[in-house]
Amino acid sequence: MVIHSPRRRAIATAVVISLVIAALFAVIVTRRRSSSPSEDEELNGPSNSAITIKSGGLTRSYRLSVPSTDATAVPLPVIFAFHGHSQNAALMEKYTDLDRLPALVVYPQGEKDTSGTQRAWESAPYATTNDGDKDSQLVRDILAQLDRKYRIDHTRIYATGKSNGGGFAAKLACTMPETFAAVAPVVGAYYPATHTSCTTGSTPNSDVSALEIHGVKDGTMRYDGGTSHGEHYVAAPELAGTFAQLEGCTSEPSQSPTSAAKVTRMTWEGCRPGVDVEHLAIADGGHNWPGSPYQKESGEGPYDHTLQTTDVVWNFLSRHRK
Repeated sequence: MVIHSPRRRAIATAVVISLVIAALFAVIVTRRRSSSPSEDEELNGPSNSAITIKSGGLTRSYRLSVPSTDATAVPLPVIFAFHGHSQNAALMEKYTDLDRLPALVVYPQGEKDTSGTQRAWESAPYATTNDGDKDSQLVRDILAQLDRKYRIDHTRIYATGKSNGGGFAAKLACTMPETFAAVAPVVGAYYPATHTSCTTGSTPNSDVSALEIHGVKDGTMRYDGGTSHGEHYVAAPELAGTFAQLEGCTSEPSQSPTSAAKVTRMTWEGCRPGVDVEHLAIADGGHNWPGSPYQKESGEGPYDHTLQTTDVVWNFLSRHRK
């Protein structure tokens, strides 16, 4: 006969509690281990993993978003998304919400600038990576690393970025046109290094489509151009016009309204087959990523909520291939 004494019940309860504690401890240990996985585990892991890579003599890092579908089942497009000066990869991922797109999204982390306190990208006068084009090399090395783990569609490699990151995206279209099918900089900082020494459109497979998005009331990188950090930067429409010229577009730009209020589209016609060059002027836009739920974290106002920048960027990028 089993005697259900208080003592036995207390012992049984203690055993159950011990087993529960042991199970919880095992889960915690597992999660702690997975927070610092090896390179292979990071590349094969869930979206938003942080990955380190040796590039240009430096230890660099990037965040990676992987579509929820089988990442090895079909060739995937790749989007490089470059944060602004003084921002970081995690913030770029947050306010752009590019993770929801059916692509591998790479959010590289910029190196410290000449002040040693903020992060920046090659092409800006304050970047420490200009010597040796270290950020361009980082892009090549990341692509090579991804190629070892995923099926990459090399006809659909894209770049976008905000401010200094947008300027770097424009530079990649100039200096790595054989790699990128299209770029879409947003409120970019277009210093001379972003649009000089371009080989875009000069050889077979070097055509790049370009969409430039800019707030007319941007007080940081002014719509009409200006000077910052001792260097002149060109106006937003001028940057788009440079790509139009490189791509052999024959017409003067034409303007038309868009579905978003107070946003005007500027387009060039007669470009090389398959190439589009466009510019969107946001009348009430500032130095930020319009339409984001975290728009104020992305940069200074004024804030336009009618243009959904991430959707516009993807609609443009995704229709272009090498």
